[in-house]
Amino acid sequence: MSKILGLDLGTNSIGWALIDDEAGEIINIGSRVFEAGLNEIGTAKEQSKNSSRREARQMRRQNRRWRQRRDFLKKVLIEEGMFPEDVKEQQKYLLMDPYRLRSRGISEELSIFEFGRILLHLNQRRGFRSNRLSGDEEEGKIYKGKDETTGITETELNIKSGGYKTLGEYLASLDTDQLRRRNRYTTRNMYVDEFEYLWENQAKFHNKKLHNEIQEKIFRIIFFQRKLKSQKDKIGYCSLETSKRRTPISSPVFQKFRILEQLSRIRITIPNTQRHDSCLSDDERVLVFNELNIKKELTFTRIRKLLKLPESAHINLEDNEKLIGNRTYQALSSLFDKKTWLEFSEDKKEHIWFTMHFSDDPNWLKDYANKKWGFKEENHNKLRKLSLEKGYARFSKKAIQRLIPHLENGLPIVNAIKEAGHKEDKNADSSVVELLGLPPELRNPIVRKGLYELRKLINAILEEHGRPDVIRIEMAREMKKPKKQRMKMRYDQLDMEKEHNKIRQTLKDELGIVHPSMEDIHKYRLWEECGRMCPYTGKKISLKALYGGEFEIEHILPYSRSLNNSLYNKTLCCRSENLIKGNQTPFEAYSGDKQRFDEIMLRVRKTGLKKKQSLFLMKDIPDDFIERQLNDTAYFSRETVKYLQPVSEKIQVVKGGTTALLRHYWGLNTVLGKGEIKNRDDHRHHAVDALVIANTSHKNVKTLSLYHKLGIKRETMKAQGERFAHPWDGFRNDAISAVNNIFVSHHLNKRVRGQLHEDTYYGQIRDNDGEDQFVVRKDLKNLTPKQVGNIVDPVVKETVLERIREYGENTDRKFTIPKEAFVIPLYMPESGDKRKRQIKSVRVIVPSTGLIQLYKDRKTYVEPG
Repeated sequence: MSKILGLDLGTNSIGWALIDDEAGEIINIGSRVFEAGLNEIGTAKEQSKNSSRREARQMRRQNRRWRQRRDFLKKVLIEEGMFPEDVKEQQKYLLMDPYRLRSRGISEELSIFEFGRILLHLNQRRGFRSNRLSGDEEEGKIYKGKDETTGITETELNIKSGGYKTLGEYLASLDTDQLRRRNRYTTRNMYVDEFEYLWENQAKFHNKKLHNEIQEKIFRIIFFQRKLKSQKDKIGYCSLETSKRRTPISSPVFQKFRILEQLSRIRITIPNTQRHDSCLSDDERVLVFNELNIKKELTFTRIRKLLKLPESAHINLEDNEKLIGNRTYQALSSLFDKKTWLEFSEDKKEHIWFTMHFSDDPNWLKDYANKKWGFKEENHNKLRKLSLEKGYARFSKKAIQRLIPHLENGLPIVNAIKEAGHKEDKNADSSVVELLGLPPELRNPIVRKGLYELRKLINAILEEHGRPDVIRIEMAREMKKPKKQRMKMRYDQLDMEKEHNKIRQTLKDELGIVHPSMEDIHKYRLWEECGRMCPYTGKKISLKALYGGEFEIEHILPYSRSLNNSLYNKTLCCRSENLIKGNQTPFEAYSGDKQRFDEIMLRVRKTGLKKKQSLFLMKDIPDDFIERQLNDTAYFSRETVKYLQPVSEKIQVVKGGTTALLRHYWGLNTVLGKGEIKNRDDHRHHAVDALVIANTSHKNVKTLSLYHKLGIKRETMKAQGERFAHPWDGFRNDAISAVNNIFVSHHLNKRVRGQLHEDTYYGQIRDNDGEDQFVVRKDLKNLTPKQVGNIVDPVVKETVLERIREYGENTDRKFTIPKEAFVIPLYMPESGDKRKRQIKSVRVIVPSTGLIQLYKDRKTYVEPG
């Protein structure tokens, strides 16, 4: 082994270090900083940098297509004498009330111009016919008023109960002072039915004009909608069969694969029996599989009953609470009666899934279900609400079919892959240095941006230094998670911060600890978790005794053997008992005394330690923990390893916990600052991390393990003038010299592009003194106290202030606006016409001097972009 490349991949940075471990030297080192692929990562506002541009482009396209459809319809109507050519006549034409015409048209004769006005209005209001697979259960624009049980909208119910023949007749009957005609849930079928009803009625009076040919032509113009573009090319390739696309998660073959893979990971331990950490027997596996294959999920309580396990038995996956079943079959079976579904062959069931998964037209699916499956109305209600799992699996259908027989025999997934004959692709000629091509098109913007920047860096390294023998990678947690998990991590961190602040205040009030350390906070959390008692001895722990020295934090699995320093591997223990337990697992230390061990496990199960009982029952620690420290299978890790495969045959993804310890013991935390806290304000710290990653070898991890196994502490080594072994002599001096010579590389956006101006349009008015002022319209519910004072209309301003005063706010000085102030509609004071005018938005003066006029002929102003 000679040249090793260490990479520290973050959401907006890459640290890199190239070393020669045989010669003991740093070849080159650096940091690359770039903009992240997302804005506000981990928050509810997280979005792709391109999303706002994409949404604006989508609106422009929709508006353009709407105008094209309108202009084409106008052209046809003019040709048929249904729309005036004269501009002045057109103005009068458009002033006709289309709702009244739509109501009259169902029962009386309209002029050909009036009917043309109706067609123009239907074209404008036709709504959107959703794709069945787009996630919307109904067609049309979505507003409140849809019953989730029946799928019938409030508008449909009103039409039926009022005896109205069409949607237009119902809308025309509404008192617009009380109810709005717009902003209600309507479906495309309502407009289609009205079009056909009106055409049939008016054709009686204008049979020469309104013939079938022109009806079909106009119907197509108004209601035609292009299909959504296929997204098949966005589906990733299988990681085993690289020429095949991944199979949908909802496919029956994956559902079966997922159940079998879960069952292959189950291990059962029954204390004081020969059964310890054993997998399911063939009979047990078939029993649980059959149950999971007909249910959405299965709890471990139910699994225990199925397998007739004693209460003391432990199942390793029990912390997950449940196993996932065949969600596809469970959903599809609800469309049929139980007996009919069970009689279907596997091919028939897969055909039903295939039809449901790929059909995007609800009307076609409804007709198909009537013809092929004999569906009735109650079946259609279930069909409309049915939803299958979204997304795609890691493997293709072909790969999964090759794996299933081995999983049915109980083999774990890793062994099944080997038995199925799948092998990783190796670079044919490792001596030829080929530059990396473009990375694959991935849907995750963080990963995609990271891979593009990684490509630039790797190609530069290949051109200057050639191919590395080994690549070691560590990456930020955010890069491995999808959006929902990143948001959950962020919210969990905020909740944890609140909890820590409460603990700090408690320690300050109760014990007088003014500045509690993180260890003090962790001690308090573990105290609450273990029920305020030592799990090994059962001794009660008071808050005073907790910090008195008698009790300490201990690793359930010895740290020297597991290198697991997380809170999940920690609990409280009497200091004297911790010395007795020593470097053993709880099972090794106490299982010889059955009564004592049962008492410990009873305390574990009755407290918050229940989620950690698998650690207490672990018989021994696997010898391959070093391998696990040097490998990770997260999504971005897999994609990065796959992408870098042509560069080096040996790629390892290391975990952050180990590298953090090595950085500490090698004294690299102080390279960029004083003290042991890493200086994150200096971009060069990414390069320091990469240097540690490059040196995170099997040898150094084994040394770290031995170091802790012997119980050597850093303070002891300092006192004796010793230190943790460095990768080579003079390593720290070499690191300081290399880091001091780093010139941080920043990604520059060389293209001059962006918004010419901000989105908001401002108007211009003149005040009483003749001075120009800029105004903007603000929604009443979004007003700030400062904006209330800048309302243009004095009557509106006083009305708003009066409403705020009703909620007890003194508006003569600084005030706040209660959230509930404008929940009840606000109206202008009564005027001579006695018509209520609701205040929904107000014009507010904007104190700005930098606005520019957008059009020469209009007083529309914008902020420069």
